[in-house]
Amino acid sequence: MRKLFGMMGFFISQAAFADSISIGQVAQNITEPIEIVSGFVSVGCLIVGMSCLFAALVKYFEHRRSPLAVPISTVIWLLIIGLLLLVLPFAYMITESGIPFSVLWGGVK
Repeated sequence: MRKLFGMMGFFISQAAFADSISIGQVAQNITEPIEIVSGFVSVGCLIVGMSCLFAALVKYFEHRRSPLAVPISTVIWLLIIGLLLLVLPFAYMITESGIPFSVLWGGVK
Protein backbone atom coordinates (compact mmCIF):
# COMPACT_ATOMS: atom_id res chain seq x y z
CA MET A 1 0.00 0.00 0.00
CA ARG A 2 2.84 2.39 0.82
CA LYS A 3 4.54 1.62 -2.48
CA LEU A 4 1.31 2.32 -4.34
CA PHE A 5 0.93 5.74 -2.73
CA GLY A 6 4.60 6.45 -3.26
CA MET A 7 4.38 5.63 -6.98
CA MET A 8 1.17 7.64 -7.35
CA GLY A 9 2.82 10.60 -5.67
CA PHE A 10 5.83 10.33 -7.97
CA PHE A 11 3.78 10.21 -11.17
CA ILE A 12 1.39 12.94 -10.07
CA SER A 13 4.30 15.22 -9.21
CA GLN A 14 5.91 14.52 -12.59
CA ALA A 15 2.65 15.33 -14.37
CA ALA A 16 2.23 18.52 -12.36
CA PHE A 17 5.61 19.89 -13.36
CA ALA A 18 5.57 18.66 -16.96
CA ASP A 19 4.51 22.03 -18.42
CA SER A 20 5.79 25.29 -17.06
CA ILE A 21 2.83 27.62 -16.67
CA SER A 22 3.42 31.34 -16.47
CA ILE A 23 1.51 33.80 -14.32
CA GLY A 24 -0.15 35.23 -17.43
CA GLN A 25 -1.55 31.84 -18.41
CA VAL A 26 -2.90 31.33 -14.89
CA ALA A 27 -4.56 34.76 -14.99
CA GLN A 28 -6.03 34.01 -18.41
CA ASN A 29 -7.42 30.70 -17.17
CA ILE A 30 -9.05 32.41 -14.19
CA THR A 31 -10.64 35.17 -16.29
CA GLU A 32 -13.25 32.97 -17.96
CA PRO A 33 -14.84 31.58 -14.75
CA ILE A 34 -14.88 35.09 -13.27
CA GLU A 35 -16.77 36.37 -16.33
CA ILE A 36 -19.33 33.59 -15.91
CA VAL A 37 -19.81 34.38 -12.22
CA SER A 38 -20.12 38.11 -12.93
CA GLY A 39 -22.80 37.33 -15.52
CA PHE A 40 -24.75 35.32 -12.94
CA VAL A 41 -24.43 38.14 -10.41
CA SER A 42 -25.62 40.70 -12.98
CA VAL A 43 -28.67 38.64 -13.90
CA GLY A 44 -29.37 38.02 -10.21
CA CYS A 45 -29.22 41.75 -9.50
CA LEU A 46 -31.68 42.45 -12.31
CA ILE A 47 -34.12 39.79 -11.13
CA VAL A 48 -33.98 40.81 -7.47
CA GLY A 49 -34.14 44.52 -8.40
CA MET A 50 -37.28 44.01 -10.48
CA SER A 51 -38.77 41.94 -7.66
CA CYS A 52 -38.07 44.74 -5.18
CA LEU A 53 -39.69 47.30 -7.48
CA PHE A 54 -42.75 45.07 -7.86
CA ALA A 55 -42.88 44.57 -4.08
CA ALA A 56 -42.63 48.35 -3.60
CA LEU A 57 -45.60 48.81 -5.93
CA VAL A 58 -47.64 46.19 -4.07
CA LYS A 59 -46.69 47.65 -0.68
CA TYR A 60 -47.64 51.13 -1.92
CA PHE A 61 -51.14 49.94 -2.82
CA GLU A 62 -51.38 48.27 0.60
CA HIS A 63 -50.21 51.52 2.22
CA ARG A 64 -52.92 53.47 0.40
CA ARG A 65 -55.52 51.04 1.69
CA SER A 66 -54.22 50.92 5.27
CA PRO A 67 -51.46 53.41 6.16
CA LEU A 68 -51.03 52.07 9.69
CA ALA A 69 -50.42 48.49 8.54
CA VAL A 70 -47.68 49.27 5.99
CA PRO A 71 -45.50 52.30 6.67
CA ILE A 72 -44.38 54.44 3.74
CA SER A 73 -40.75 53.87 4.77
CA THR A 74 -41.08 50.24 3.68
CA VAL A 75 -42.17 51.38 0.23
CA ILE A 76 -39.33 53.88 -0.02
CA TRP A 77 -36.68 51.38 1.08
CA LEU A 78 -37.90 48.76 -1.39
CA LEU A 79 -37.89 51.38 -4.14
CA ILE A 80 -34.33 52.51 -3.32
CA ILE A 81 -33.01 48.94 -3.06
CA GLY A 82 -34.73 47.95 -6.31
CA LEU A 83 -33.30 50.92 -8.20
CA LEU A 84 -29.79 50.32 -6.85
CA LEU A 85 -29.92 46.67 -7.82
CA LEU A 86 -31.10 47.57 -11.32
CA VAL A 87 -28.34 50.16 -11.77
CA LEU A 88 -25.55 47.93 -10.44
CA PRO A 89 -25.09 45.72 -13.57
CA PHE A 90 -25.13 48.75 -15.84
CA ALA A 91 -22.52 50.52 -13.71
CA TYR A 92 -20.36 47.40 -14.04
CA MET A 93 -20.74 47.47 -17.83
CA ILE A 94 -19.70 51.13 -17.95
CA THR A 95 -16.59 50.59 -15.86
CA GLU A 96 -15.72 47.37 -17.71
CA SER A 97 -15.59 49.22 -21.03
CA GLY A 98 -12.86 51.46 -19.68
CA ILE A 99 -14.40 54.89 -19.35
CA PRO A 100 -11.82 56.84 -17.36
CA PHE A 101 -12.69 58.53 -14.09
CA SER A 102 -11.86 61.97 -15.45
CA VAL A 103 -14.51 61.68 -18.19
CA LEU A 104 -17.24 60.78 -15.71
CA TRP A 105 -16.53 63.60 -13.25
CA GLY A 106 -15.03 66.23 -15.52
CA GLY A 107 -11.55 65.78 -14.09
CA VAL A 108 -10.41 66.32 -10.52
CA LYS A 109 -8.40 69.49 -10.04
